[in-house]
Amino acid sequence: MANVALDALMTNGGLNSANSGLSYAYNNTGTSFSTTGMTVGVGAAELNAIVVLNGTPTALTCTWNGVTMILAESGSGAGMAAYVFTLEAPASGNKVLALAWTGLANGYISAISWLNADPVIGYQPGDSASGYSTATGARSVPINTDSTGATLCILGNNGGTPGATSGTQIFSSGLGSPNAAASYILGGSGANTHSFNGGGSSSAAAWAGIHVIAPRNSSGNQSSLLLGVG
Repeated sequence: MANVALDALMTNGGLNSANSGLSYAYNNTGTSFSTTGMTVGVGAAELNAIVVLNGTPTALTCTWNGVTMILAESGSGAGMAAYVFTLEAPASGNKVLALAWTGLANGYISAISWLNADPVIGYQPGDSASGYSTATGARSVPINTDSTGATLCILGNNGGTPGATSGTQIFSSGLGSPNAAASYILGGSGANTHSFNGGGSSSAAAWAGIHVIAPRNSSGNQSSLLLGVG
């Protein structure tokens, strides 16, 4: 079985010229925004959109090339929210990644695509992690994993700029409120810990993360490690 591997990251913020060349797109207010900053490679098995919003968003939808993505995990509280969306067998190429909601909000969107992910669901729902805190300081988010998969986490706060202190950082930015950072880790055993520094004083932070899995076997099981049996 091939292990989950990185296909691509967003490399250009897209439609907003202020975000040109950045690994995220930022919207300072409104009920929608979009970006052409992501290019999915041929043969990619899964696309994840990672989102942080601050405000009063409801009825959130995310699309890639006009196809609706599934909300895999979300964490929210105290006016801060983090989301991970997923889409299997995404269209390859440079397409439009779009986000829409009701209620005014501002925030970030970025994306990551994978090779060798399960073609049906792509992630293990029971391993997803989310939450929020009004404490200050660093945050650590453990996400259950296995040696063939990968983990992904995004965090947003309304204090200083957070940064990933474990795994591979996808982006870190502080353009006001919210600020955000995200990271991924390939492989692992038991649980991967996604750690973020506090970025200074922060009165609210929210995070969301998932376990991206390799294809399931003919019995519908991802692996013996995932099932917890030898």
